[in-house]
Amino acid sequence: MYNVEKRGGRLEMFDPEKIARCCIAAGVPEKEAKKVADEVGKNLYLNIPTSEIRKMIIKKLRKIDRKAASAYEHYEKMTG
Repeated sequence: MYNVEKRGGRLEMFDPEKIARCCIAAGVPEKEAKKVADEVGKNLYLNIPTSEIRKMIIKKLRKIDRKAASAYEHYEKMTG
């Protein structure tokens, strides 16, 4: 597993479940949410910034459900 670099510079282990939960909260069915998390996990590199992970998630969500992608982007702006 890879570490990801959080906004403040802290490193944390990559957790695909976090991605799946956020996607589900944005309205993506569970099966698709897990697929997004798996695909993102395949494109990681050492100490990848979470901002890059967010970009990957949004790109993948836009292909699945544009409304869910917008909901995810809105959530990220409110919590970031």
